Amino acid sequence: MRVPFQLTDLQPFSFVVDGKLHSYADSARLAFKPNLAANIEETIIQTSDGRKVWLTVVGADEDPGPYGIQRGWYTVQVLDDASAGVLVKAFAPWAADLH
Repeated sequence: MRVPFQLTDLQPFSFVVDGKLHSYADSARLAFKPNLAANIEETIIQTSDGRKVWLTVVGADEDPGPYGIQRGWYTVQVLDDASAGVLVKAFAPWAADLH
């Protein structure tokens, strides 16, 4: 399900997994695959309670601001360890390009 969001100023991004609110800043980013031309970010993260999720964030604005996507929608898919591992490996080439 798409969840709309609108951040203000320097408000941190947060997302809901099975009814529980999680802060992006308090989660561990395991893998990241940006699509800058489409203003989409795909991230495999581990939440502070240990769950692994595939977080897709789609920006509603044509270009992200200096602090990233501030308005749009996101989806969250809970992953088992094996699926998370496969996606982390698949996203590895994009992560290497970011360093």
